[in-house]
Amino acid sequence: MPRRNYGIYKILPNGASVWMENASDLQAARIKVTELSQRFLASFVVYDLRRPARPVFELKQKMPSAS
Repeated sequence: MPRRNYGIYKILPNGASVWMENASDLQAARIKVTELSQRFLASFVVYDLRRPARPVFELKQKMPSAS
């Protein structure tokens, strides 16, 4: 069974984050974040679970303005 070293989190409008899933490597995490961003209008962040102090990848979506 492959190790899941990268955690993918969805950033909520209030700034909190919610875990979506894990990926075995950074390339797989980037692909999954791209897929998730097509399903959800949200920003995502990826952490290296071995060194989770700061994200290794972020995808920020521009949210529609409330007008």
